[in-house]
Amino acid sequence: MKFKKFTHKIIFAFSLATLPLSSFFAQNQMDLPVTFELATTDYGLAGFGGAELSTIEVDPTDPTNTVAKVIKSNTAATWAGTTITDVGNLGFATPIPFVSGATSMSLRVWSPDAGIQIRMKVEDHTNAGISVETEATTTVAGQWETLTFNFANQAAGTATINLANNYDKASVFFNFGVDGATAGTKTYYFDDLTYVSGGGLNQMDLPVTFELANTDYGLAGFGGAELSTIEVDPTDPTNTVAKVIKSNTAATWAGTTITNASNSGLASPIPFASGATSMSLKVWSPDAGIQVRLKVEDYTNPGITVETEATTTAAGQWQTLTFDFANQAPGTAAINLANNYNKASVFFNFGVDGATAGTKTYYFDNLSMAAGASGLNLNIDVCNVNATSVRITGPWWNWDPNGGPIATDNGDGTWTVNLNPTPTADMEYLVVVNSVQENLISDMQNGGTCAPVTDYSNYANRKWVVGSGDVNINYDRCVPCEYPDLVITTEICDSADQVNLTGPIWQWNPAFGPQAVDNGDGTWTFTISPAPTDSLEYLLVKDGVMENLISEMQNGGGCAPLTDYSSYANRQWILGQGDVSNTYDRCSPCALGVEEFSQMDVAIYPNPTNALITLTSSKAIEKIEVYSLVGELVLSTETNKFVVELDITSLEAGLYTVNVHGANGIQTARIVKN
Repeated sequence: MKFKKFTHKIIFAFSLATLPLSSFFAQNQMDLPVTFELATTDYGLAGFGGAELSTIEVDPTDPTNTVAKVIKSNTAATWAGTTITDVGNLGFATPIPFVSGATSMSLRVWSPDAGIQIRMKVEDHTNAGISVETEATTTVAGQWETLTFNFANQAAGTATINLANNYDKASVFFNFGVDGATAGTKTYYFDDLTYVSGGGLNQMDLPVTFELANTDYGLAGFGGAELSTIEVDPTDPTNTVAKVIKSNTAATWAGTTITNASNSGLASPIPFASGATSMSLKVWSPDAGIQVRLKVEDYTNPGITVETEATTTAAGQWQTLTFDFANQAPGTAAINLANNYNKASVFFNFGVDGATAGTKTYYFDNLSMAAGASGLNLNIDVCNVNATSVRITGPWWNWDPNGGPIATDNGDGTWTVNLNPTPTADMEYLVVVNSVQENLISDMQNGGTCAPVTDYSNYANRKWVVGSGDVNINYDRCVPCEYPDLVITTEICDSADQVNLTGPIWQWNPAFGPQAVDNGDGTWTFTISPAPTDSLEYLLVKDGVMENLISEMQNGGGCAPLTDYSSYANRQWILGQGDVSNTYDRCSPCALGVEEFSQMDVAIYPNPTNALITLTSSKAIEKIEVYSLVGELVLSTETNKFVVELDITSLEAGLYTVNVHGANGIQTARIVKN
């Protein structure tokens, strides 16, 4: 049980001016741990810079506990803080016992805000020029938490720790670097300042989960990733993870070493063996398609290393990456199973500097030997499909979609097929999700490379090459899941066996462009994955016959704007336009039943217009219908005149199809409302 105590400032109801305080009880000089609980100890606080209201109070969350209360005012300086010292400014009775490998202190803190920086400074009370400072970050708001301050990782621009010095006084700076005018008046609490000897904490070992309370976890960022901290998982408050901020001034090689204060890494070497050279790491990245490098080394000899990489396939969500050190990164050393590798470093977006990428925040967790590390691992992102079963198939399994090896669900949207032993011959394969085999023909027609065994029309198969190691792939596509697609839905007015797309990308070859999927309702769908990064010129091809839209454009159509009205008329998708719908060989939907009769000889003017439009014909006009581009009837009028004025003021700006009915049939044209 903690006992209540008096602060160093005591006021009695009767005068004791002539009696020394020691007449009542002896006041010992403060020493670690500082608990604010011992009645015989001369605890004291000295606030400064706008934190002068620093007092010793009853814990507002526990009336049996006593703590330090700090009010940082709305006029406080960025460096406002509180020194833990008695009235004689003596600090602690004995120096903080820093030694090699044990340079940390812990402090319980209460903050109204998560994510603020707390700086701690220790110094020699006899010489203010001897000091060392470091920081930690709050991870919760409105509740107590214990933060660890490792003085071996000094704050930027401050002195490094010198184990020959005496450090015997401490100061705490809440929300360091932010002034009161910005933050407003804030109240903070702290308690239980303690030296972390390291003797009571176990050395880190695999798997590294950041969850064991008795384990000496640590991070050391470098090259522009110095803000590497152990935090609460922003997606799961019950989980603890490593947070890495790669700044906009970071080097291409900025990274984070997983090591404790004594730089001793893992307690035991990573158990690499022949056929078991892979590690897994859960990562969260704001971007898909970035390289993550993992480096392991001998912490007693930094010249003994091996490095490899994996690529993120998801943005804004957790995924598990597998790193096979048998496939070392280009220009780095090969793995040597005789070596001890017992320290690891993680490099997010390796090879890209902060000036190019901007400031980015990443997270990682659960560094371990890869499940099923022996053999070949095919890591499959199912791209947001609600998958209940995932497997691969190929010629070894007679292309049976229910016959190939079954994948293991990793629980993060990815699945892993493990082939053990590793195949000794090249392997052709495809992925099957929920019994549906992926189709990569369109991806390959659109410039993809993930299915090199292909004729670009009937098949497109993936291929694993002996010696290439583990692979990360995305179901039913050659690009990461988050890359946007372009979907073109084409209506066929009669029937078709095959519908293709062609254009300059495909050398106008009617047999080479992307192939559409029959929807069974008269429409066919092209999925171009990813969407082009520039505007796309194209035409539709039905059963090998390329559409011809010249007469449509001559007759007022608007679906083929790249035209000279005599020798060519090509469609165009504009970058950023989104998905589109069209009709093969015509500018109007099939439902309009358009037939052209030259006998009517309809003229429309002015076109474009924003109000009245005039229609004239050599035959009496019986009815006029105006349709939107999606086939919706927006205006209709019946008449029996040779000249008709039509008011389109009520229509929204855009392109419309006009059907003009007469005794001999229907003529269609396009009008533009501006």
